[in-house]
Amino acid sequence: MSPRHGPGAAGAIMLPTGHLVDPFALGPGDIARLPLAQILPETLATLPRFGGCPPGPAYSVAQHCCELALAFANPALGLAGPADEWPRAGYRDDCMAWALLHEVFEALTGLDVPSPIKRRWPLYRDTEAYVLQHVCGLYGIDPAEPACLEADARIVLDEAAWLFGRDSAPLFAAPGTRPLGIRPDRRWDFEEASRRFRDLWLSHVAPRRRDGADPRVSALAMRRAVGTVPA
Repeated sequence: MSPRHGPGAAGAIMLPTGHLVDPFALGPGDIARLPLAQILPETLATLPRFGGCPPGPAYSVAQHCCELALAFANPALGLAGPADEWPRAGYRDDCMAWALLHEVFEALTGLDVPSPIKRRWPLYRDTEAYVLQHVCGLYGIDPAEPACLEADARIVLDEAAWLFGRDSAPLFAAPGTRPLGIRPDRRWDFEEASRRFRDLWLSHVAPRRRDGADPRVSALAMRRAVGTVPA
């Protein structure tokens, strides 16, 4: 059973794409009908990472996802391990797809929730896991892939050192966590972040869809799909 929070539009959020979604009332069928190829790049490119707290221009969640995906693509970092030790063929591509999918619930809520708050917010945390499980299932990805979870925990140190300063970075991860060793060259604006995310999506996520092509529906059709306006 899907988590529920109020009926119809009363619990819905208007996303930057114009889609009206109640992220706490999505069943598996609703999730399958979400036009993620449109929602994720456009919404995540508007969301600032770390709750918008770093000084200076925003570092978007979309850029975070792209940086993580590109880190997996960098053989020098070896995040997926040697190819001859992969648990399955195409493992590195699996990890790149996970990087682009893992913030899907933030895209549906319009919020980047810092981890200390998320840990104290069980409804958000449980619903996030529920949605991610179903979204990953559409693309044949394990939502709890250990290498992906580890890399996501480590990249926080690289990002925090870059955005807040190296002295602050250790505050953002558990003791003993090692950074990935990346350093973004600059903060992308909305156009660049959404474009780069979309390009990576088309090459590493969209072809994996198990039930056919990614949905591309209008904002009004999406509202009808999740029951927020009359058909």
